[in-house]
Amino acid sequence: RDTATNNAILTLNGVGSTAGVVIDGVQLTVMSVAAPASGNYRSGGAMDFVVTFSKTTFVDLTGGTPRLQVLLESGTTAYAVYTTGHATNQFTFRYTVGVGDFDTNGISLSAALQLNGSVIRDNATNPLATTLNNIGTLTAVLVDGVPPAVESSLRNTPSPTAATSVAYTVKFVEPVSGADIGDFELTTTGTAGGTLATLLQTDTVTYVITISNVGGD
Repeated sequence: RDTATNNAILTLNGVGSTAGVVIDGVQLTVMSVAAPASGNYRSGGAMDFVVTFSKTTFVDLTGGTPRLQVLLESGTTAYAVYTTGHATNQFTFRYTVGVGDFDTNGISLSAALQLNGSVIRDNATNPLATTLNNIGTLTAVLVDGVPPAVESSLRNTPSPTAATSVAYTVKFVEPVSGADIGDFELTTTGTAGGTLATLLQTDTVTYVITISNVGGD
């Protein structure tokens, strides 16, 4: 009321237009993380994770690149790094298998997206709550970035020998496919020499290599 005790008229007059005035105090969150296809990813192989946000999302890469930490049985530090997505509700993150990375029982992700110096926000500048929700099943997403190693290499023919052809049985520690004679190298000493001739696979881990034109001491 006024000083004369007249009650105020509460009607608002002359209010300016509020068109275009948007209020958004709702937290931006991660709704889900789509897993890459099941399979055994080798060194150099790439797997993509698609992160879906609760709203249209923007990213500023001036200070760094966001990433997801990939947890591996090998204990090596690995990340799926942001590759695409801006002014949309889905971003893609890619992990490329490094030499020595391995996981035989399914990879996993850390609990939160790492901003790593970047800024992720919605259109109202609400920052992202980085917790990863509803991560897809990863138990069948395997990693094998370890090159196959030779377990043993045994000579099949007696030593010494005057034969011009000798054979060795080479056994690997894990199944190997696609090997050919060009994948092997002959190491000699003294005047000994020979030629890598043939390669025969006898099972998933065992190969017999024949060396011809053997001579020297």
